[in-house]
Amino acid sequence: MSETIYEKILELLRSGREGVLATIVGVDGSAPQKAGAKFLVSDDGETFGTIGGRHLERVVVKEAPSVLRDRRPKRLTFTLDGAGAETAGLICGGDVEVYLEPVTREPRLIVVGVGHIGRPLVRMAKQAGFEVVALDEAASDLTAETLPEADRIVLAEDVSEFDRLTVDRSTFVVVVTSGHKRDEEYLASALRTRAGYIGMIGSRAKRDHAFAKLREAGVTEDDLRRVHSPVGIDIGSVTPGEIAVSILAEMIAERRGKSPGPFASLSGAASAAPREEPSR
Repeated sequence: MSETIYEKILELLRSGREGVLATIVGVDGSAPQKAGAKFLVSDDGETFGTIGGRHLERVVVKEAPSVLRDRRPKRLTFTLDGAGAETAGLICGGDVEVYLEPVTREPRLIVVGVGHIGRPLVRMAKQAGFEVVALDEAASDLTAETLPEADRIVLAEDVSEFDRLTVDRSTFVVVVTSGHKRDEEYLASALRTRAGYIGMIGSRAKRDHAFAKLREAGVTEDDLRRVHSPVGIDIGSVTPGEIAVSILAEMIAERRGKSPGPFASLSGAASAAPREEPSR
């Protein structure tokens, strides 16, 4: 296979974008392309390469958004003999199997608020394979020596520091500050990005208060449904470390396509981690 498509994949990822790579993995009979042919669909619908035949590629383009959304590969089988080949506009015939796989960056986690819960979350997320950015406005002792698991440490003066970070669909954002106002500001900033996961610590009362303020600022219900809050899976967590485990578990489930989706924050679903972060 030409290395050009690999270069295109690298270009896509380096620009903070994602896509779906379709590869012919099986051919029985005659087909427009041989096994190994590849076709790349970017997250904005741009295409590169070919697996032969407009029909095959149209179906792949149609299926690509769901593969990217679910972060799970999919196999498609096309029968191109007889009427199927005629419908596809092909003169060849046979069966073609195409494997679709998401092309995504390694997951990145931005922990906003590196206190009692944020610190164990940073440490455990790094072990789970996340690139971790630790952002805090008040932790003067936050350094590469005190938190070596963080790939990057941001000592922020205000929310503008968050706005300067690169956030794409492979980015997870977890807001675990100890202040209501700051939570609302960081949450609003996160909702303006393409982050694939956004979580906020707190009780339902805290969540409802924050959501009310965000609605007043023009945030839509669809945007609010992106927020996992109370964040984390309900494992009966009590201590900061346990709450961090519950948050990480939900993130892993989301990453691996096992999550039922964003926390049903507007429909009264069961609480996951209904505790405020202890004051530092």
